[in-house]
Amino acid sequence: MVFIYALPCLRFSSRERQLIKKLTDSKALTFPEFLDNFYVRYKYACFKQFYAYLLKYKDIVEFAVYPDYRYDLHLLLKSFSFINWLFPLHKKAELDFVLKHDFTWVAMPYRKAWRDYSFQEFLEITKQYSLKSWILGWWWESYPESLAFIDGFDTTLPEFFAYKCSKIWVSWKQHIESLDPPITKFVRNVVNFHKAVLPYLKKAEIGCF
Repeated sequence: MVFIYALPCLRFSSRERQLIKKLTDSKALTFPEFLDNFYVRYKYACFKQFYAYLLKYKDIVEFAVYPDYRYDLHLLLKSFSFINWLFPLHKKAELDFVLKHDFTWVAMPYRKAWRDYSFQEFLEITKQYSLKSWILGWWWESYPESLAFIDGFDTTLPEFFAYKCSKIWVSWKQHIESLDPPITKFVRNVVNFHKAVLPYLKKAEIGCF
């Protein structure tokens, strides 16, 4: 049983990426080990930039989000077969493409507006077809137990509260204002968030899910 998570921000400095690896004992992935396709930023998969990063970091990338709605790019899977490809499932009808091209990982967008199925349906699909499950942009503070049912996720929670809200993320739905420098808040948020997900990592390691 695996359980993987990523703190994927492309804008992280080298220092921030190094801190993530150090503070999580290399348990959390970050850019470029985890490579998103910019769909959230641009509302479409920016393939030119995405492909440039694939080439530049091909020896480092471990997980990459397949370009949303780009059914014509399936040859990428063969060209970069050593990468764990996450297929972003927006519609249940896309499952035919997933199965035809032998994806191992299927990813559910966290935002309900970007999919036509429920979390329960997603779990049923992954179980029925023996697919590994990922949640893109996980933000389910009100339901952290959801992590017990999936194989991986990425999130921006630690950076969002540090840099956007000027808050320390203490635990699920617990955030406090802080006058500390942003990088100090970021460090504390990464540490606290890792502690919060650590039980799920440990359960996966011993196969308790």
